[in-house]
Amino acid sequence: MSKYSQSTIQTQSSGSLSSHDPFWQSKTFEEIALMQGVQPVKNFDTLLGGWPEEDINDNFEETVRRWRHENTKNIQHN
Repeated sequence: MSKYSQSTIQTQSSGSLSSHDPFWQSKTFEEIALMQGVQPVKNFDTLLGGWPEEDINDNFEETVRRWRHENTKNIQHN
């Protein structure tokens, strides 16, 4: 026999959700930023990022082109 009776399960599952529960309270962007410690950006260029210098000439683009070309040849021969 189950640890819970049918009436216990129905009572627990039909209970109303409290609107006072913090989970259900919406926060503004400002409140979330404050909670996360977000600071204003002082230098916009830091957001731009970029590609790491050591990876610029890693032949990634050439490899993708070769794969696509090989795939095209395989499709044409099938």
